[in-house]
Amino acid sequence: MKIEKFEDLIAWQKAKELTAKLYVVSRNCKEYGLKDIVTKTGISMMNQIAEGFEKRNNKDIKTAFLNAKWWTSQIRSMLYMLLELGCISQEEFKEFYDITRHITKMLMAFVKSINVAEKKREESNEKWKMNNEGKVMKNE
Repeated sequence: MKIEKFEDLIAWQKAKELTAKLYVVSRNCKEYGLKDIVTKTGISMMNQIAEGFEKRNNKDIKTAFLNAKWWTSQIRSMLYMLLELGCISQEEFKEFYDITRHITKMLMAFVKSINVAEKKREESNEKWKMNNEGKVMKNE
């Protein structure tokens, strides 16, 4: 499957799924501050993934995906409070926790693939530079 828009990214789809589920379970949560921040954090996570996809240089893409990873970690941290305060069940905690781990792994795979591609490009540029410098010297 060709990825043409951020909506095609499984990481974004999972982030949207998680955020929607957090909205549903938080409806009955009386801890208004916590439910407000966890749902806003979910939106931020989704938006960072979308933003990362739309960036045009590797540095900005990696920064956006790392920011999304950090938002995901914040949600994972807040899950403990949601569980402790009775806003989610143990089963929901596990489900949401697993989704956040899955999103994190995908985001880090994106970042790693960019790092690998950059390293290969640098190595290729170095080889080209060395080959061209050698040819210049031979022609002199």
